[in-house]
Amino acid sequence: MPLTVMMMNKYRPLVDREIKQFIRAGHIENCPDHLINPASVNLQIGERLMHEVALRDQQGNVTGSQMLEIDLRKYSQTRPYMVAPGAFVLTDVKQVLHLPRNFEAQGVLRSSAGRLGFDHMASLYVDPGYHGVLTLEFLNCRQYQRLPIYPGQELVQLRIYRLPASPEKDYSQTGRYMHAAKVEANKDLSIAAH
Repeated sequence: MPLTVMMMNKYRPLVDREIKQFIRAGHIENCPDHLINPASVNLQIGERLMHEVALRDQQGNVTGSQMLEIDLRKYSQTRPYMVAPGAFVLTDVKQVLHLPRNFEAQGVLRSSAGRLGFDHMASLYVDPGYHGVLTLEFLNCRQYQRLPIYPGQELVQLRIYRLPASPEKDYSQTGRYMHAAKVEANKDLSIAAH
């Protein structure tokens, strides 16, 4: 069998029974079995959220913005934090990921969350070797309706892929968000606004 075919056969997402083994091996903390789907695992919103607020000059003109962190622990399903129409927020997740060198992961918005009006920016890619709490990016795409966010809410699912080989350098050598303990704003100055 040619090498490319052999490699493609090894690169595949984990299925439910393999995800259970992956969790039991300590690769995902705080992850009860009810979060496991046939080929993905739901992630739960954690305790921190960052939302964008306008910076204004003395005349009240918007001169920029900044991300402010709030504690979500005072919010719940019955008393959620409400995301304004068009607003952008960052949240952390309850789960802690310890991705081995021969695995990668990709997060996607759950279809129910998309139908509610959330967009997840399609930016949740996790490199081999990452350890820490993930940050999620959300946009409320609704024009008039505020959308709820609260700890424990399941808006995103993570697909975990076994790689055919380990990289020469993993995320511990190349990443900016290694060992994140909570939600984190952008750290890549090469793409930040100046």
